[in-house]
Amino acid sequence: MSNPIDNAYEILDRITDGFFAVDEKWSFTYVNSEATRLLFRDRNDLVGRNLWEEFPEAVDLAFYDQYHRAIREQTSVVFDAFFPPLKKWFAVRVYPSVTGLSVYFQDITNQRIVLSHKEQHY
Repeated sequence: MSNPIDNAYEILDRITDGFFAVDEKWSFTYVNSEATRLLFRDRNDLVGRNLWEEFPEAVDLAFYDQYHRAIREQTSVVFDAFFPPLKKWFAVRVYPSVTGLSVYFQDITNQRIVLSHKEQHY
């Protein structure tokens, strides 16, 4: 009989969005394969580690404010933000619970570049 936790992790690894979960202390509890690819980090280097210590640059960006807002208000949050260390734009969806956050994100850098070029054209 298969383990329900293993089944859930397998599902999260199949989705095309980057996904990670953090607990109430901001420690990574899970990071899917797409997140490791987008963040250029190994899953084993992140799980158990503090989000803000691993990505200190994010503290001064929308990621910090929006993640904290989701926890504080216990409401889902959707936003786009640029992450300078990776030179990438991300579309982010955040879902809170009393035990932490679930974060889904996609690299939208190419879409932002195309949009910027269209705006410059007009």
